[in-house]
Amino acid sequence: MNDKEKSPAAGQELKTGGKGNYFSKLYQVLEILKAEHKLTAIGFNREIKFNDARKAISVLRKQGYPIMDIRLSDHRKAYYLPQNWEAIMRAETETGNKQLKLF
Repeated sequence: MNDKEKSPAAGQELKTGGKGNYFSKLYQVLEILKAEHKLTAIGFNREIKFNDARKAISVLRKQGYPIMDIRLSDHRKAYYLPQNWEAIMRAETETGNKQLKLF
């Protein structure tokens, strides 16, 4: 077995279909949220032909998007962005900058 076959990057490319494809799906999840749709993870997966919407939502939350969720009567979660999500992000950025200045 040569080194190329053992490479974790090569295996990662096979699993995700390439980094560009993953970021494309991440962007599509974000665009659906920006359009003020409330969808479950299964709904996102069906809408954009993706199989890891919860991970995409987690990544977007780490990037600062204030993605909210509500529990439905059948115990699933529907994810959405609040209407004032841009103001929330600006406020968090300004607060974060003030905290950085303190140190």
